[in-house]
Amino acid sequence: MTDDEKARILIDEMRVHGAIVVLGAGASFEAGLPLYSQFPSMVWQTVDEFPVIKEKLKYSINMPAKNIIGEDVGKIKKSFEDIENEKGASLRFKELFKAVNDRHNNKISYVHESLCKLIHMGYVKLVISFNWDDLLECAWERLYGTNINSNKINLIKPHGDVRNINEKWIFPNSPGKLSAVELNLISDITRDEVGAFIILGYSEQDRVISDLLIQPNESRYKMYRIAPIPTAYISSKASDALHNMFKFIPNENTIWTKLKFHNQVGLEHAIMGYRLLPSDVVACARLPQIEEAKSKLEYAHSVVIQSEPGCGKSITAYQIAYDYLKSGWEIVKLTNAKASECFDIRLDNDGYKTIYIIDDAQQLENDLLTRIMTYANSYNKVIVTRTSTSDISEFDFEKVTISKKQSVQAIYEHYLKHEKEVLKIIKPLNKKIGRDIGNHYMDTPFKYVLDVALNENNPWLFNYSIRGGWANIKNQFIEAKENNRSDIVLVLIAVKQILMLDNPVDIEWLYSVVREWGYSTEWCNKTIQYLKNNKMILSVNEIRTLHLQAAGRIIANFLSEENEELNKFYNLLKKEMINEKTPFRGIAWFFDLLFGYDVKYKFYKSVFSEEFNQLMLDRCFSQNNLELKSDAARVIDRVLTRHGNLSYKDICKKYGATLKTWIEETENESSYPYSNILNSMINEDKKFKEQFVISLDIENVIHGMKKIRSENLYCWAQFLNRLSMGQSKQWHNKLFDILPKEQIHSALINAKISEIYEVVEMLSSLLIINEEYAYEEYYNCVPIIKKGLNHNFCDTLSQLDFMFLIYFLGGGVIDKVRLNNIQIEAGKTLMSCITPKMIADSITFGTPRDWENIYRFNYLLFSYDTEKVREGIDKVKIDEIDEKQQVEIWNHQSDELLKIIKIIGTYRKNDIDDWIFSHKDDIEELQSILISYSPKSAEYLLNKGKKIIIIDEHHRGWNDSVQALNVLNNYNNNLCKSVICQNKEQIERSLIKLDPIDWKDYYKFIKKLLAVDKKFMQDLFNSIDVMSISNNWKNKVYGKNYSHNRNKRATSNFVKLLKCIIKFTENKVLKDALENIMIDVSAM
Repeated sequence: MTDDEKARILIDEMRVHGAIVVLGAGASFEAGLPLYSQFPSMVWQTVDEFPVIKEKLKYSINMPAKNIIGEDVGKIKKSFEDIENEKGASLRFKELFKAVNDRHNNKISYVHESLCKLIHMGYVKLVISFNWDDLLECAWERLYGTNINSNKINLIKPHGDVRNINEKWIFPNSPGKLSAVELNLISDITRDEVGAFIILGYSEQDRVISDLLIQPNESRYKMYRIAPIPTAYISSKASDALHNMFKFIPNENTIWTKLKFHNQVGLEHAIMGYRLLPSDVVACARLPQIEEAKSKLEYAHSVVIQSEPGCGKSITAYQIAYDYLKSGWEIVKLTNAKASECFDIRLDNDGYKTIYIIDDAQQLENDLLTRIMTYANSYNKVIVTRTSTSDISEFDFEKVTISKKQSVQAIYEHYLKHEKEVLKIIKPLNKKIGRDIGNHYMDTPFKYVLDVALNENNPWLFNYSIRGGWANIKNQFIEAKENNRSDIVLVLIAVKQILMLDNPVDIEWLYSVVREWGYSTEWCNKTIQYLKNNKMILSVNEIRTLHLQAAGRIIANFLSEENEELNKFYNLLKKEMINEKTPFRGIAWFFDLLFGYDVKYKFYKSVFSEEFNQLMLDRCFSQNNLELKSDAARVIDRVLTRHGNLSYKDICKKYGATLKTWIEETENESSYPYSNILNSMINEDKKFKEQFVISLDIENVIHGMKKIRSENLYCWAQFLNRLSMGQSKQWHNKLFDILPKEQIHSALINAKISEIYEVVEMLSSLLIINEEYAYEEYYNCVPIIKKGLNHNFCDTLSQLDFMFLIYFLGGGVIDKVRLNNIQIEAGKTLMSCITPKMIADSITFGTPRDWENIYRFNYLLFSYDTEKVREGIDKVKIDEIDEKQQVEIWNHQSDELLKIIKIIGTYRKNDIDDWIFSHKDDIEELQSILISYSPKSAEYLLNKGKKIIIIDEHHRGWNDSVQALNVLNNYNNNLCKSVICQNKEQIERSLIKLDPIDWKDYYKFIKKLLAVDKKFMQDLFNSIDVMSISNNWKNKVYGKNYSHNRNKRATSNFVKLLKCIIKFTENKVLKDALENIMIDVSAM
């Protein structure tokens, strides 16, 4: 009889009666686990680590175990006995075995996966494994996602388990063992079901096991042995035998697919907008509907999860299923394409507790769904997901509807909690479109990006927004163009969507335009379906692009290519903008979105004509409604004067009276757009603006300000600032007399802490009008500022803007200035609101952006209360800064890091030195400021071949370079010289390209270099390109672009620099060139 015939007989026996499998080491050998003959090396290592065993064996503890034991069977057995009796040695041997096991248990083992399938199908009723390994358990988890014994006992391991190394194992020296519980279990199974035993890879050399298990059952049941020996029933390897057996197993039903959750990934799939899979359940946000759905699934055994597209139905179903998986339930999913061919589909998973998922159920007939769901019970639960649309029929089962708003909110909160992971994904994506997201001062704040996305309609669009998904529009646009000019409909949708303020596009409007352009409505419908199928528009029922930014890119791509439709496009756009039904705000949106693209110039040239400008001005100035006038003002200022080459002088020739009336009727809503008009007048012609303002009835202008509220402070502040800028003192006095001071006061003191920026903007504007009044209101507003500082210190600092610092508190942002008494008192008052804890916490727990805000106040803090600052800095927990910040801050050494190091280093130089040195291996290039605080870090990094920078690419200041050289020279003169040599190229370039902006301090830098390393500098001057330095320096002396930098102090220091080099250098050509330049400078 052949092995194939024997395999068929065995499978038939198992199908009818079932079998118990006795599993030995031979079954795991193919998968890489050891037989007895592979144990010596692990025994030697254990004995070497526990010399007491050598003493028991009566050998010297210095003799290697290999020489003592070798591969002698008797000695190995004796060693096992000693290992077993020595607790530490026993545990160590188990650890060594576990290490081997763990190297192999993640690999697919055909033998163990085949056994799992036989167990699951009911062919095998129980596996008795005398192996320690967990290959069978791992195979089961890969196949079914649960523990092999979750639903019922499928596996017993009498001799020990690698997953429980602290429990007793039966070692090869000891007789085998079967507990009474295990024997009773085997007896219970064989009493009713089993007709056969299969011995797979087990040697049967253990007499105890033979007496307790093999012989008693061989006399009552069929016994099949599978081993590569002639006497076995199937004399082949376990894998070959099982392969032959599976030939005779009927194909399993593949309508239901087992879902696997083991390969969990991060948030990248969700953020990239990919279809979410079981591998995304852990990373993704859990929507609030999950608990409701689980509750209904518990008592009704089925639940329908429905929502509009892109709201998270599938991932919600998978997350619910995953929760059940962790409780021992298996998870399967319906294959919809195969299910549609079936009349009836039963819920049958070999008796195992199972969650059945039917995703995208709108693809199936309701009758079929109903039949499936009626089979649901406490062991077979059904989760259905389907897209809810107006045309889908209902059926009577428990439902949960996912709210778009709630799901977007849940994702928003989830991403805030996982900021680092989200940033890692979206930063490089946004960088491609020119947006830097992060916590540095010039970055777009992460929370701001999420706040913008929070306005999106569903989770898919939320993720589209934060990843800058519109960046891929170019490729999609090309594909659309190649698909029967679908780009035409796409660009028409984009234009109308923007002009109509992101509302869906009316299909009848599309039909009318495409017919005008020579296309049919049938072509239009096919194109819309194509755009929807390829995710270029939301849906055929909601016709619009995925995002306003996407709409802008679509238009830019359309304009970038020459095609016969461009003139039609320009004419259509002019027609739409002149159309009274097109909102002015939509027109402003359109030009704002197009502003970042080079094609705008081509567009402006083709659209703005004298005739079109006149028509648009007529439309704008014909408005009577307040809101429409405000929006029209935006179009006049942001579109017509900015892009249409119109001047306010020319506009006022015809519309001056109307414009004056508008501004004399300024209200809360119009104050900001009117402020922009006044600002543009200033930029165009200050004198014209001053005369225009003089011609206004100022009492009428300010009348609308009586309605000011806290939320209007910023807009009115801008208006007052632009209105009063450049006007006479007499005019300012008149304005001050008629200001609605009571209403302004009320708006200021009732402002929320989130409106502090608006408050200080108003205070700064009032300061231009009347200083005494502005400071009076400042003191009235101090309680609000104090409240803000207590609530969120760093956020409040960021709201105290540059102008406020300079004019109210007396500068200190760039250079020290002399403060007047009023500024000193104002500064002391603000400082009294700040506590040492605020300073400490903002540095310890703040972001780099927070550090920048603290540094902006650096001079103020140190000027008014040095002891308070010292106390705050002493409380800064540097180790906790490391816990919060990422290693990248040391790789890049941003301005914010350097600034916070300066602040802490003012009082804690040694701590800063140690902090920098602790990150020495995270640093590729060491900046000059860090050198000043940690010369030992510079020494370490230089020896490692890293770059020590005393002149960076965007140089922050020569004083920092001088300080770095001072510190290095005091620490180690040779080290300092080595660093100077490493920077030779940068030093030479700085000399040749020296700008007047550097004249003031560069002299100090060169003087320090001369003091530290005369030979280096002599060599540098001897080799420098004299022609380049001469031409460049002469150009800077006479160049028009640098006049504001050639002040007296800068010029004086430039002369010192020239004299210093002339005196030092031996290069006659250089000396002559510099003497000629000095003559020119002296004549300035």
